[in-house]
Amino acid sequence: MSSDGADFVDRHMAEFIQRVHLVMPIADDLRSNDMILDEAYSNIKTSKTSQDKMINLYDVLQSGGPEVKSAFYRSLLKHDRYLVNDLVLGDDLNIRASSSGKSTGHIQPGPALPHASNILPGTGRQSVERASDEESVGKITYYTNNDLGKGADGIVFRGFFLCDDANKRPAAVKRIELAKQSNADQEVALLHKLDYNPHVVRYFCTEKDRQFLYIAIEQCAASLDKV
Repeated sequence: MSSDGADFVDRHMAEFIQRVHLVMPIADDLRSNDMILDEAYSNIKTSKTSQDKMINLYDVLQSGGPEVKSAFYRSLLKHDRYLVNDLVLGDDLNIRASSSGKSTGHIQPGPALPHASNILPGTGRQSVERASDEESVGKITYYTNNDLGKGADGIVFRGFFLCDDANKRPAAVKRIELAKQSNADQEVALLHKLDYNPHVVRYFCTEKDRQFLYIAIEQCAASLDKV
């Protein structure tokens, strides 16, 4: 990996801010190598949420340059190898998606994630035609004719989570009636708590409209009857 992980860190920083929860062990590693000043370390430690901690740590990584980013990458490998593997898989999927289909024997790495099929307005990119059953709410898009399952609280559709204006992740989108939001809030809280666990699907985001709450989570490769 180029620059011993520094490029990888640059490419996935938005996802690190959202998904890294073991921030303090990483900050401790960097501090033990004299890569974090006491004031910056204190700001990270006193932040209330893991996202706030990562935002403060991001400032350290940006000011420290490739050396500090590489150290962050090595520490992340130690504390959350599953997350790194998941992002590497996303890179691999992107390379395959961006390939022209002709075998050249060498594929140049592209952006971290597959390009979105329908870019949001205002990005300067041309949008492709929407599918007739495609619905979008904030960063979540789902397909009403492609449901993955139904439960007491709602329906789960196949869709994707828009990481930014050009990148998306395949997602299972759970649509829940607003009257059952308390159940959804408990589910999201539990997903946050277990985000570091390699045996639990990743939580991406939550969106809401006038009728429903939408939870986007990692889409599993197979159902229970296929494993």
